Amino acid sequence: MALGGCASGQLPGGAAGPELKTAAEPSKQLPITDIPIPAGARLDAEQSLVMGSQDRWLGRVVIRVDMPPTEVFNHFAKDMAKFGWIRTLTIHSRVSNMTFTRADRVALVQIEPASFGGGVTVWITVALVAQAARNGQV
Repeated sequence: MALGGCASGQLPGGAAGPELKTAAEPSKQLPITDIPIPAGARLDAEQSLVMGSQDRWLGRVVIRVDMPPTEVFNHFAKDMAKFGWIRTLTIHSRVSNMTFTRADRVALVQIEPASFGGGVTVWITVALVAQAARNGQV
């Protein structure tokens, strides 16, 4: 498994972080608290890599969601703002992409219809914003 982190998965006030299903483990607390994971999402642990935890993580989370692509797109478009993310770019197509910023991090959400069986695969990649970009030097 490629997930890392040492957080308890608890949000302030005792609420749990998002709970995802994997093939290897029936239930897994994902140690991130700043991304709105859709209900019923399943973690692709082989494709995911998380460094850090809660709202100070970097890396990639890959989830499978049994919802229509437009519904998943709308979920992230609406709910990322509730977690303090500001949308900076949107490409709505067969494979949709949205880019968000929050403090010193950038998040790319890519939503791709599954090849077989319906649903979608969502790639959520979070990285640090380069200092030059934050200063407008790029």
